[in-house]
Amino acid sequence: MRRRFLIVFNPTAGVPRYRFLAKVVDGLASRGAVATVVEHVDPEAAAAAVRAAAASHDVVVAAGGDGTVRQVAGIIGDFEIPMGVIPLGTGNVLAREIGLQLTPPAVVDTLLDGPVAIIHGARANGAAFFLMAGIGFDGRTVAALDQRLKRRLGRAAYAHAVVQAWRPPVDELEIEIDGRPYAANWLIVTNARHYGGSFQLTPRGSIFTPGLEAIVIRAPSRRALFAQMLRLAQGRLTAADNRRVTAIPARSVRVTAPKAVPVQLDGDRFGATPLTIDADGPQLRLIVPR
Repeated sequence: MRRRFLIVFNPTAGVPRYRFLAKVVDGLASRGAVATVVEHVDPEAAAAAVRAAAASHDVVVAAGGDGTVRQVAGIIGDFEIPMGVIPLGTGNVLAREIGLQLTPPAVVDTLLDGPVAIIHGARANGAAFFLMAGIGFDGRTVAALDQRLKRRLGRAAYAHAVVQAWRPPVDELEIEIDGRPYAANWLIVTNARHYGGSFQLTPRGSIFTPGLEAIVIRAPSRRALFAQMLRLAQGRLTAADNRRVTAIPARSVRVTAPKAVPVQLDGDRFGATPLTIDADGPQLRLIVPR
């Protein structure tokens, strides 16, 4: 039985949800478990705390958004210890991928009794990620996001960032997928079915199987880009009738551009092009719902 939990809490993920976290900690305690909470803003301090305490705990838990999961997964990569999730972020894509209900009782049940599944990650310029990389429009959106506003308003803060990202001319991307060239204005390389929360990006994505899917989006004008944004919100971006989008299974992706284009990784800002993505990334032992 899992009884000793080390919870790494990121208070800057989404809207701070101290009450949700407190209910999970209380729920674990009511069933005989002990939870130690490490609150962090600085990733290096969090890494030092996890490495010092991992050997004396049964589980390391990422309490935050998808970016927090990526950070904590990178910290515990050298340990055999499994990882759990307390979804406190804005989108919580990973929680939706594994079917975790966004309630404290469901999280407590999963942490205590859920099985361990192997999650297949990838790498972008050497950095591990587990959900997706976005190059172009969503990279610009994340770069324009006001983090203070996000902590106050949650998902509503993205509205202003989307407008800011839509204003510049569309990006011109030169893409190579497993050695074959493509041209696009926006690219999403995904390991998941969901995007930005509950939106369905592709029905074929699965974090439980190796390999990625490259969503190549041709939107040569802002009007065309807006149309693809609407299709994404409707879950129809990769539908068969969308001639401007091609979904391609991928093991290796390289992206260049005439000028640097912003990149997002699992919902966090991650530099800019050029970008090389490799499907052979780390494996994560993740506790999932039954």
